[in-house]
Amino acid sequence: MTLGTAAEASPEAAPAFTVRVPPSWFRFDAWRATRTADLARIVDARIATQPGLRRHRAALLALFREVAEDAQARGALMCAVGVDPVAAGGPLLASLMVFRTDGDPLHPLQTVEEIAASVTAHEGAEGPGTWRRVGLVDLPAGPAVRVTSVGRLQADAADRDGGPDAAPDLVAMHTLVPAPGGGVVDVVLTSPQASIADALLDLFDAVSGTFAWAVPTDPERTDPAPGSDT
Repeated sequence: MTLGTAAEASPEAAPAFTVRVPPSWFRFDAWRATRTADLARIVDARIATQPGLRRHRAALLALFREVAEDAQARGALMCAVGVDPVAAGGPLLASLMVFRTDGDPLHPLQTVEEIAASVTAHEGAEGPGTWRRVGLVDLPAGPAVRVTSVGRLQADAADRDGGPDAAPDLVAMHTLVPAPGGGVVDVVLTSPQASIADALLDLFDAVSGTFAWAVPTDPERTDPAPGSDT
């Protein structure tokens, strides 16, 4: 199964959902972030409350623009970025994107067991230290498939710096939730910091574990919009 690729993204058909991120994370609308000054306003608002970030303003904006462009190109429903200090001194870097995919066009109402069976687990397929594991979890939205992995941003060894023995540089968690009416919502959390994979996967579990379908209180309304975190 393809996990969250541009070819399968179908944001116009996504039901409304909620997912919560840590308060320190930066959450933004990818479409607006790539077309307006939203990112600058978001960063400047945070700098107003955390002046120590001012010296990192240019780097933060560059990072967020890169994430927003990638999210927009891939059809993400929402995105958020975490840039938090950690005890070792450097920042913790992580991102969240949420996609709606069509799933199996011949079987749109797949069960979680069927979705899980379409994802291949492995140990070492992308080189030493890499792995992918598949399991089932229960979310507020219902049963879901959890795919966790430590791998490489460049899967092709010939294209990788350091060749086939290069250290893993991608921690990822996909949470695949069957969507009402068909298709699958893919909650994707990633980080390039494979050296702290265990801590990151605990964080990713906590974030994706908040995913829920939004239930309008007024039948004439459909708020919140897809991607709301409230």
